Amino acid sequence: MEGGNRTIIIGVVTFGKGEEKSKFMATSNWPKLGPASYFPSIEKKYGKSIADWQAIIHTCGKQKHMEIVTYLKSEHAMGHGHANALVGWTLAGNHAG
Repeated sequence: MEGGNRTIIIGVVTFGKGEEKSKFMATSNWPKLGPASYFPSIEKKYGKSIADWQAIIHTCGKQKHMEIVTYLKSEHAMGHGHANALVGWTLAGNHAG
């Protein structure tokens, strides 16, 4: 339990024809200020955990902050503020637990 955060499963998201299922996880106790304050709404709106988004960031083939933000916006329909917060936090070396 790094930094006092706890991970709790709050539902299951079904994709396509019900063939693929992914656990939707939310981390409680995210900071109320800074980039991580966006994380509960990112998880709720897009149906992926922050750890899932970090995996996407690390495997997207982009290196620069704004390249990754643009990728998330164009390929995953993520809003600019959400993408910017997630990329900035991830590139700063933070990891979702």
